[in-house]
Amino acid sequence: MLFQNKCPLAITCPHVTAIGPVSAASNPSPRRSRYLPKPTERMFQNLSKGILLVVLSFVLSSGLEAGTPGLNAPAAVGPYLNQRLPQTEPTGQNVWSVQETYSGININLPTHLVPYPGTNKLLCIAKEGRIFLFEDNPTATQTDTFLDLRSSVFTSSDSGMTWLVFHPQFGQAGAPHAAHVYITYKWKPSGGNGNEAYWRLSRFTVIQQAGKPVADPASEQILIQQYDRQQWHDSGCMMFGPDGYLYIGTGDEGGENDEYNDGQKINERLFSGILRIDVDQKPESHAIRRQPTQLPMPTGWPASFTAHYS
Repeated sequence: MLFQNKCPLAITCPHVTAIGPVSAASNPSPRRSRYLPKPTERMFQNLSKGILLVVLSFVLSSGLEAGTPGLNAPAAVGPYLNQRLPQTEPTGQNVWSVQETYSGININLPTHLVPYPGTNKLLCIAKEGRIFLFEDNPTATQTDTFLDLRSSVFTSSDSGMTWLVFHPQFGQAGAPHAAHVYITYKWKPSGGNGNEAYWRLSRFTVIQQAGKPVADPASEQILIQQYDRQQWHDSGCMMFGPDGYLYIGTGDEGGENDEYNDGQKINERLFSGILRIDVDQKPESHAIRRQPTQLPMPTGWPASFTAHYS
């Protein structure tokens, strides 16, 4: 299901309540199998069991006033994010150096490295659209392909495959998301204009193939897909918060000097911000609520980080 431009956001469209799943492996309908939706026609494809809850720190579309910031004034956090990073290196000499590791692994333009849960292996994303699996050993030389989407990934300039995150339930036998990973990349439609591309967040299911884990390309479930007019400033960093929601950073769609002004609007595309998605469809999920500054802050909240949002 696609959101139409007249009603692009699930949080403002009561009639968009049941969003049916769309399998990227299946052939799309004939009317859109070759000619791609333009930016003002169709934006998001299948939030699919992931309800888009909010975009933080934006001014809403024209005609709506922006809210005041949650904090009355910036507050100091402290050195190194409350000293979570060491102020001295391990020897205490403050002599830092760069050391090459995994020299036997040759991956062109890596964009992200993440441990594979429950194993002594790592996953490394290559910008071109491949993900490699190898032993977390500095002397490792062998890689296995975890996922290969090169034929579908737009790689011009900053574009490409950017991030991967495992669902918190990954590897838990019997859990509904025990085999799910989430990946962001720039999708290029086959048969479309060579310069057209869409920023995409998808969920994949991990299966065993010849005794090794792989992300099944046929299992791709598209959660967000939005037209991207320029190849610069892509993002896609993701993480699951302690609340169980998936947080995604999006770039500003590229261009120079804030060309598209995406940080000041959410009525066209959801770029230049942080999205929060409930991929589990929890009954208690809700759009992010801003706590008025005159109300007391919830117990235990660090003042410098929350800006009174919940």
